[in-house]
Amino acid sequence: MALNKLSSLLKMNERVLITGAQGFLGRYVTAAILKADSNCEVIGIGRSGRSDDSFTHTLHIKDGQNIPAPLPLALRNIFTERYRYLSVDINSKAQIDELFQAYRPSAIIHLASGLRGDSCSKLFNTNISGMLNLMSACRAYDYTGSFISVSSGGVYGFPSKPGDLPFLESHPCNPEDSYQLTKAAEETIVKEFCEYLAIPWMILRVFNVIGPGQDERHVCGRFVSELVRIKNEYKDAYLKTSALTSVRDFVDVRDVASNIVGLFMNKQYKNVFNISSGKPAEIAVVLNSCLAAVFGAEIGHLKIDSVQTDETVSKQIDHHFGDNCKLLSFGGSVNFSLENSIRDMVAYYDSVYTKH
Repeated sequence: MALNKLSSLLKMNERVLITGAQGFLGRYVTAAILKADSNCEVIGIGRSGRSDDSFTHTLHIKDGQNIPAPLPLALRNIFTERYRYLSVDINSKAQIDELFQAYRPSAIIHLASGLRGDSCSKLFNTNISGMLNLMSACRAYDYTGSFISVSSGGVYGFPSKPGDLPFLESHPCNPEDSYQLTKAAEETIVKEFCEYLAIPWMILRVFNVIGPGQDERHVCGRFVSELVRIKNEYKDAYLKTSALTSVRDFVDVRDVASNIVGLFMNKQYKNVFNISSGKPAEIAVVLNSCLAAVFGAEIGHLKIDSVQTDETVSKQIDHHFGDNCKLLSFGGSVNFSLENSIRDMVAYYDSVYTKH
């Protein structure tokens, strides 16, 4: 990792460690904090090698091609002397210890996470073992900075009755799958360890993130990418989707990043915040917005096959959204509407097709 060689270059006042720095959200948070504070330096870590041009995920475009997902232009000019990236696996206690010994961060924003759909072992290793490695290093190296843990709105589980919505930060966690369970456990680890070590902490429960560059595994990314392929006649006019009556809370990645950085810079510690749009949307509305952004209107020749793929969800109230009043009362903001986000996602995919 050449940690000692790189650490000699660091001379800034604030040294912020960002885990998962090359992920979708990580890129935006890195850009936001470097823009917001000219006196800080970011040490980004992740399992992948450094890439200044693309995310770690790929995009399926045309003729069966999979290409590295290119960074939007707004994220391509952040690689200054104030940014260092190191290939470090949070599952490796030795690597984390070496990192802390060499760099002594003054703040930590923890974004690295397994994703819904990952195996149970991967979720456990990343979300629980990885967090324990970070907390162990904080203890071993007398860490005195702050710890911002980016969690998920999924920890609330699904509501048992409509009156449970929107989810408030005061609502109990009720995880119902492996992803939700490990994120809830991660939150507990943060609170317990940070209280014991007198480390200022904050937990941010992020709902469904969307925006330019999003992985196609997520519903908005998949809708937009497939519709753009249909528009360019690289795919039959056929779209398969799960239930269109589901309701979710979609929040733009740029709003998520700016709120994370704003709460961090304003030191709103010992708090849990929902980061959500406050405007839940039915998946049918999301699809129509995608159709309008890609084609200018809904198109009649597109065949849509809507199926319920998850039997457990079908037995529940398939609505999931959070209250963001606490976030707004602490100076947070939501600036991108669902329509704005989708239009920007379409523009991103259009630019990808133009270059390929």
